[in-house]
Amino acid sequence: MRKVAVKIRGIYTTALTKFLLDNGYAVVQPSLQIQGGKYWNINSPIEFYPDHIRYLDLHIDVIQRPGACPKIIDQEKLEKALARGFISKELFQKSFEISQSLIR
Repeated sequence: MRKVAVKIRGIYTTALTKFLLDNGYAVVQPSLQIQGGKYWNINSPIEFYPDHIRYLDLHIDVIQRPGACPKIIDQEKLEKALARGFISKELFQKSFEISQSLIR
């Protein structure tokens, strides 16, 4: 394991925390969703480049706190992205179907 102290803040904390943990980095303060619960970030496939990582966050997520049932969060953000024309109706539907499959 690489001994690099990493403290992550901001809206991409869960994705970055998971990426760093999966690649052998020690994370000083993991995202709260990583600490004991489960968090599914619905997004496009991650694209890896020599100097950066890219993916499209599709806004809708599923969270499961320890001892609780999974639930969808941020559905209104996905709906707003569709209404503003940022995503297609097909991508909206696929994102919603994926999130629904995670709570069943």
